Amino acid sequence: MERQILLDWLGWSLKYEYLKPKWAIFLFSETKGTGKSTLLELGQALFGAENTAAENGIEGLTQRFAADSLSKKFVKVEEVKLSSHSDAGNKMKDYITGDAALVDVKHMPKQNIPLKCAFMMTTNHKPTWLEGGERRYFIIDMDHDGHAYGNRKDDFDKITQAFRTDLNNPRMLHRWYLELTNRQYHPDFDPNILKPTKIGSPLMKELMGEAKVEVKEVLLDLLDVYNVNIIPSSDQQLI
Repeated sequence: MERQILLDWLGWSLKYEYLKPKWAIFLFSETKGTGKSTLLELGQALFGAENTAAENGIEGLTQRFAADSLSKKFVKVEEVKLSSHSDAGNKMKDYITGDAALVDVKHMPKQNIPLKCAFMMTTNHKPTWLEGGERRYFIIDMDHDGHAYGNRKDDFDKITQAFRTDLNNPRMLHRWYLELTNRQYHPDFDPNILKPTKIGSPLMKELMGEAKVEVKEVLLDLLDVYNVNIIPSSDQQLI
């Protein structure tokens, strides 16, 4: 399912470049060498280097002077550390779902720029911040035995090498573009509304379902130990 939804999202974003998907792709694996960055390279090759913004972390997007990156169609963001309730997290939500953004421009007044961005992000940290009903991130667990220290590393290296050879072949890249822009979407794929209960990955359903999230359980235990019943809103970010 994750593979199909990822390809649907890529194909739709390429075919309707003048429109904007209202949810982002989020690639997660705790181990390195699973292919997260390679998928970002694929996106850049398909959308074009001049139409791609590359960020390391979300700070370049959520702090000042993000107009250049936000004016691109494909925005790849690596090593994301995100909290859904932080100012940066809220700003990313606005970028993902909004049609325009008010941003700072050097030596000029703030400008309201249209947004057509398709965001693809990677992280090595399990997104335990995901809340029930979250519809802005399609999270894909990229872990497999072919990672950098896995017992199938040699097999995965062969696949990656063949993929990179094709990626550098303009004819193959053109073929992928045509196949993606002409694919039949999953019946529940909607670029404007993510339906996690129908197409959500197993990891998304785990985090959004009734399964206990370790970070939340630890916090609840700590609050109980210290008899904390009321938390001032001014202290929430600190906690």
